[in-house]
Amino acid sequence: MSRALRLFFIGIFLFILSYALAEIAYQKIDHWSWIDVVYMVVITVFGVGYGEVHPIESPEMKAWTIAIILTGCCSLFLMTGGFLQFLLQEQFKQIYSQKKMKDSIRKLKDHVIVVGHGRVGTLLVEDLVTAGKEVVIVDIKTDLVSECEKEGIPVIIGDATDEKILLEAGISQASAIAVALPNDALNVFITLSARDLSEKIEIIARGEKPQTAKKLKQAGADHVVMPANSGAEKIARMILFPDPDSKDNPKNWQSEWKLETEQITIDSTSKLIGKTPTEIESEASFLIVSVNRDGTEHCEVEKMFLQAKDVITKLSRKRGDQIPAISI
Repeated sequence: MSRALRLFFIGIFLFILSYALAEIAYQKIDHWSWIDVVYMVVITVFGVGYGEVHPIESPEMKAWTIAIILTGCCSLFLMTGGFLQFLLQEQFKQIYSQKKMKDSIRKLKDHVIVVGHGRVGTLLVEDLVTAGKEVVIVDIKTDLVSECEKEGIPVIIGDATDEKILLEAGISQASAIAVALPNDALNVFITLSARDLSEKIEIIARGEKPQTAKKLKQAGADHVVMPANSGAEKIARMILFPDPDSKDNPKNWQSEWKLETEQITIDSTSKLIGKTPTEIESEASFLIVSVNRDGTEHCEVEKMFLQAKDVITKLSRKRGDQIPAISI
């Protein structure tokens, strides 16, 4: 227990003691009512001084009253002082902690800034810390400070859309920034600010909607990750391969089924431009499992119209030299 809290509780004890003294003196000896005793203690301790409830004439009663005044006033001083000291200690502790954290961030180099400590951000930070990478968290949740201090992870509390917050996080000397907020509009704005502050930093941005990917790339993101697409793909694999120990396990399903994957870049003269994967699959003996466009991996590709420079990942069954060729 801190010294400030000890003083506060000592003050409470003395206040109770002053009331006990008053109870003994006024009620037991002089036969006052309990309300008169409480009233006398309150106006005495808080220095109101309205006058005595009943005349105090005997030397014994005067001595009791002096004792009540001394213990009551001391209790008030200790409670007030302890409470104020506690508040000031917490303020100074927070200021010192923030200054110490900012100093440690200034010394970092090639660290990773993670914007957003939600579901995605929490897992990302855990993986980076486990891999031995220096991480700085930026979030608006004030309760993160004590949690991250225990783990030794620097955290900047503030709105990442403010460039000052990104500068405090050391964006000028960071190697990468992961923008992991669940709000696409904020992610675009933060990506734009991060690219404006540092041209060399690698920006990995989270996107919730497919149409946001292009905006994030235009804002300066090097890579766009869409958790919903990745999650859907993982669920699909769990459904297709329910037994992890079977030969159809995702670890070896390609070799057991004699399947192979191949990535093909579509050039500007390709006949595939303007077609959807569904149309192409109806004419060929393979599946298009993903399309990488401008650095963003798309798994829901059935209705996507292919464009030049798209990188498609096709899945086909091995048939010796009889793997059907496609005209690129």
